Amino acid sequence: MLIQKKKFIIFFIMLFVMTAFTLAMPVMAFAQEEEAGTGEDEEIAEPAPEKITVDIEYQEINASGMIGVGFQFQMDITYDGKEAKLFEFIKDSPGGWSVEITPQALNHKITKVKLAPLKKESFKVTARPRVAQEAGEYDINITIRPIEDGGTPEAEANFTAAVKPAGELKLRTASGILSTIIRSARDNNYKLVLENIGSAPVENIVISTKDEPEDWQVDFEKEINIIEVGEEIELDINIVPSEKTIAGDYMVRFITSSGESTDYVDLRLMVVTPLIWRIVGIALIVVVVVGIAVIFARLGRR
Repeated sequence: MLIQKKKFIIFFIMLFVMTAFTLAMPVMAFAQEEEAGTGEDEEIAEPAPEKITVDIEYQEINASGMIGVGFQFQMDITYDGKEAKLFEFIKDSPGGWSVEITPQALNHKITKVKLAPLKKESFKVTARPRVAQEAGEYDINITIRPIEDGGTPEAEANFTAAVKPAGELKLRTASGILSTIIRSARDNNYKLVLENIGSAPVENIVISTKDEPEDWQVDFEKEINIIEVGEEIELDINIVPSEKTIAGDYMVRFITSSGESTDYVDLRLMVVTPLIWRIVGIALIVVVVVGIAVIFARLGRR
């Protein structure tokens, strides 16, 4: 009887162990899956990639396409990364244009800059035509990329310089020579040439002079209301120095201007006295010399 009880107890213990093991298996499997899933999540979760952001103010600017006229843009750059990096600027512009990049707070050109993480930096971008440009749109592109780390991350800034039609006055002498001889107290005619080398007609043209003596008279025989693109107009000028003008060289500036363009030419005027005054002067010298000779001759006799 005792043996049967022991067998029964052993059987009951084994049944209990097997039941507990059977119930524990799903829990263990679930725990293993949870651990495996956590590992997979850890493998998938990667750090956020570095990036660089460019904000542009006034992406398109209108101006004339004359030489040296600046198209000025502004861009703000923010670098989102772990540590500071050195970035370079790669400029792409049409032929005949120069592009300069300067920090907003400074006034010197740069080709690279060190950017700190999450710190916004502001820059001025100035595009200037080296030759006169026709009306139209000109694209200027700047790439910002790190010098190291394989060139990533990088960003682009795109600008448009819209050249509007504009007239440009050009004043020159008809002979190409910047000097002439004139006589006092008489009319002296001279010719200048005015040309429109721009891309639009020029109106409301004013012609003036500067630096001539106050008692001189300078007259322009023609008024110009408008000059078309590529047109050349001869300007007849009459210069009358006063009688009291002393012989010598005088520099006079002739200026032509409108609301959008100005040009000038400096002309050297060599004033000579009239022939009659030369004769009078020579006669006076002769009289003085003869007088002195007569005096010496009389004194010699005594």
